Amino acid sequence: MARYFALSEVGNSIINLLRDNMCPELIQNRDMILLCSPFDKNDFVLSLHLYDIQENGSFRNVNMINLDNERQQYPSISLTLYYMISVNIGRDIKSKAVDEQRILGRTMQILHDSPVIENSKLGNSFDEGEEPLKVVLNNLTFDEKIKLWSASNSPIKLALYYTVSPVLIESTRIKTTKRVVDMDLIIKKKD
Repeated sequence: MARYFALSEVGNSIINLLRDNMCPELIQNRDMILLCSPFDKNDFVLSLHLYDIQENGSFRNVNMINLDNERQQYPSISLTLYYMISVNIGRDIKSKAVDEQRILGRTMQILHDSPVIENSKLGNSFDEGEEPLKVVLNNLTFDEKIKLWSASNSPIKLALYYTVSPVLIESTRIKTTKRVVDMDLIIKKKD
């Protein structure tokens, strides 16, 4: 599988984790937990929205990867993914806020109890030897949250914000090299 599938595999892994732990207790139908934008007019109860992707400088690898004696692969790009998790309940106003807060509370509990996504839980884009992905609550300021919601002309809603890193996307660039096969060494005595 192509290594650029990593972004969707991370999102799907989190969605499956939430579905496995929330259905049918809080959300009746697994298909009501979606990888989608909270700004879309979709029929969902819980949405996981990838709203930003940034290069992760602390995991940057600058070393070429030796494929064989004549080929080297450029290093992977290391990314941090930024997610927004929001609730969309079209219920009676009397119980809507309580239900939304229960769902968000359970979401936080699930992600707190599963702070690492093992590579075996992801798709083929992740090798067993790679560092597992860390899921961390992202404490945005209130102003940062307002900016995210106002950019979509949507009223601000209670939401959770998380980061996932390091997500590696493998380079396809290959450099051909010539290895040293013969070497002449001349040693002279210094006068």
